This record gives sequence, structure tokens and C-alpha cells, in this order.
Amino acid sequence: MTPARLVKLKAVLNRRQPDLSVLLANVHKPRNLSAILRTGHAGGVLQVHAVWPDPRYGPHRHTSGGAGKWVKVRTHANLAAAFEHLTSEGLQILAASLTSNALDFRRVDYTRPTAVVFGAELTGISHETMKRANEAFFVPMMGIVLCPGGFDRFRATQSRHTF
Repeated sequence: MTPARLVKLKAVLNRRQPDLSVLLANVHKPRNLSAILRTGHAGGVLQVHAVWPDPRYGPHRHTSGGAGKWVKVRTHANLAAAFEHLTSEGLQILAASLTSNALDFRRVDYTRPTAVVFGAELTGISHETMKRANEAFFVPMMGIVLCPGGFDRFRATQSRHTF
């Protein structure tokens, strides 16, 4: 490894955000999971938590960009166990939802230790998830976006770092 590459690698590792996490609540499409891992990795997320609708589900084998190597996926038996774990780590838990009381993602305080929850593409966030979350947020959509979850991680990174 060249000295310049080592400097770059250390700089990237120093910007990772151990107190920013993602919880996938019954996301079942491997490509959606892979996209979330990639955007999480780009935002410095170290760990993604997941509750699978079926035990056979999990990350796509070939998650691009090496995100599968750098972002750990921790599986929980159910939502209660996932929320208990995240709460015990002192994380505020924010659910992506279009409810009337949801905050615009740009108004969320991402300087606090945070876990963001995303639901399945068609069904979204469950009532159980909404009851357990500290707050709901939404990403304003002006068109078709392939992975709106990436915006919240970008905003969280922007809130915590100057570039």
C-alpha cells in the first residue's frame, strides 16, 4: 500500500459514525437492502440492524462497492429485540414515515446518537414500529428516487462533519 493510499484510508476510517445506525424493518428485497448498505457505507454507518420477514432473507451476496465488507448486518429475532438493543445503546430511533406528524428530514437533530428505521417498499413502517420510535421523519419527494434513505444519511453526515 502506498503512503498516500494509507493516509486516505485512515481519513475515511476516522470519519465513520459509530453512533449512526439503520434498522431495516421487514425489508425483503435483496437489492433494496444492498442499496441501503451502500448508502449507509457512504455515510459512515458501521452497522445495519435488521428484522427479516423470513429467516432466509439477508444481504445480497454481491453488494457492490465492498459495503458488505465494511458494514456489519446484525439480525434481530423481532422488532422488540431490535428496539431494545438500539435503546440500550442510547440511540434515538427515527422511523421513515409519511405520517402527518413526521418531521422533514432536514429538521432532525442528527448530532444525537441516532438509528433510522426503514420499512418494506410497499408496506412501509408498521404500527408497532411507529409506536416504538421516538419520532417519525420523511424525505420530501420531487420525483422518483431510487433510494431516498440515502438522503437522511447524507444529512446526518453533513450535520456532524465539515467537508
